[in-house]
Amino acid sequence: MSKISHVLAWDIFISNTNILTMKDDNNQLAGTIYIDRQLDSYKNYLSDERINSIANQLDKETVLSKHFFTLFMELRGVAYNASFPYLMPNMLGTFYTGYIQSVNPRRTFLEFASAIVKRLSNEVHQLTKNQRLSRKIRERLIVISHDYFDIDKKLPIAIDSYGIWEDLLRMPKYTFMYAVWSNQRVSYLAGFSAYDNFIARVVKDALNLDRCRTTDRDFPDKIKNAFGNNAAALAWTGDEITTLREIRHSLAHAGGKITDPLRQRKYGCVFKDDIIQITPKDIKRLFLAITSAVEAIVSCSRDNECLNRK
Repeated sequence: MSKISHVLAWDIFISNTNILTMKDDNNQLAGTIYIDRQLDSYKNYLSDERINSIANQLDKETVLSKHFFTLFMELRGVAYNASFPYLMPNMLGTFYTGYIQSVNPRRTFLEFASAIVKRLSNEVHQLTKNQRLSRKIRERLIVISHDYFDIDKKLPIAIDSYGIWEDLLRMPKYTFMYAVWSNQRVSYLAGFSAYDNFIARVVKDALNLDRCRTTDRDFPDKIKNAFGNNAAALAWTGDEITTLREIRHSLAHAGGKITDPLRQRKYGCVFKDDIIQITPKDIKRLFLAITSAVEAIVSCSRDNECLNRK
């Protein structure tokens, strides 16, 4: 069996994205991973303004509101997880800035000045005999350091998050790049799983059923009965949400390989060597579709006694 090794060259696909290709010892393609190299892509996954707008339409403590807040609590966690690539360089910069500001430079230099004089005393014997001169040198070093720190503390500490990001991407064996690639795939799966759980529970409660799963063969009929054709199209049966479901199915059950149903759909997802490459725009598109679906369900549920009971 041939052993997988890292190819040392980058294959530039687009100006702001990178691809890492792995090949085996026979130079046969073993796998490809693709990430968006633009740091700012990894933020603002959810629209707080739109979520708050939907929340304001709900009565508190109802069945529907509980499902709603559970869903968006989970999606908020997923969004923060997906933002890990953006948060990491900024957290490192913040930590460094905080550490620098927490250190007492005057005390540090006082110890340093004493160490300098002691070292000089060992090397320049005149200082050992002349304690007055030793004290004078130490005093002058401290005065000079005070002047330096008074100027330095007025200067802002400049931390380049984008530079840190690029350094992280160049980590040995591309460990950080692998983490970013996997992080986006896992976040997509977690986001859709949260929605899958939400929509099954909402349909179950809307129709007052004992049991309901999205894998039920008659689930499309159930959701239409619960909320009507238009809302059902946004929430489960329409082209957009069906495509997003197919992507989730591919990631969860086909190793990310493009399936026949997905191949027939026109979707702007990146495919390299027939493997789906999840980028921030895919997760944001999923979250947008989920938000639109929830918005439609809330709008259609005002007269549903089962969902509005407390």
